[in-house]
Amino acid sequence: MQVTAIVMGGAWAYVALSRPWIDQGSTIDWLIDGAAWTAFLGGAVLRLWATLWIAGRKKQTVVDDGPYRACRNPLYVGTFAMGIGIGLFLKSLVFGTGLGLVVLLYLWFVVPAEERYMRSRFAESYDDYCARVPRWIPRLSLLRRNEIFHPVADRTALQRECWRMACWMLLAGLAELTCHLRGTAWSVW
Repeated sequence: MQVTAIVMGGAWAYVALSRPWIDQGSTIDWLIDGAAWTAFLGGAVLRLWATLWIAGRKKQTVVDDGPYRACRNPLYVGTFAMGIGIGLFLKSLVFGTGLGLVVLLYLWFVVPAEERYMRSRFAESYDDYCARVPRWIPRLSLLRRNEIFHPVADRTALQRECWRMACWMLLAGLAELTCHLRGTAWSVW
């Protein structure tokens, strides 16, 4: 988490202090912003949906229903999609590179550690789950219609996720503001 903050904070600072490479208000700017909102909001919806299903059950059982039926890591997939959205808002290859580095750290260290824990705790049932369900790219054909909506099992977890979403929304707004100010500041010079 601290490495993520350092890498992404440094990349954001670079973006704020660098000349924009896409003119604010241009057609390409609007198209990239549209893609940014699509990635960002899609990731947010996936995170909320995954939270509804895993809340209160995370370390008690292998959660293999709802979004976890189609993908083993929907919370990470949602977070990465939101990060891609922020990167698109900022329109920065440096930020994109920083995000890529952070994603690789999660792929190489965090997720394998979580999988080792799950395997040690749930053994064969987790191995069966891994054999059925892809780690990253959701297999939508595995979803069941009756598993789209789910009553909230842990309201505290849902509350925490809503606070996280509010912080992410602030980041999206700050990214847009950064691009606007960056474009304005350079046009003065």
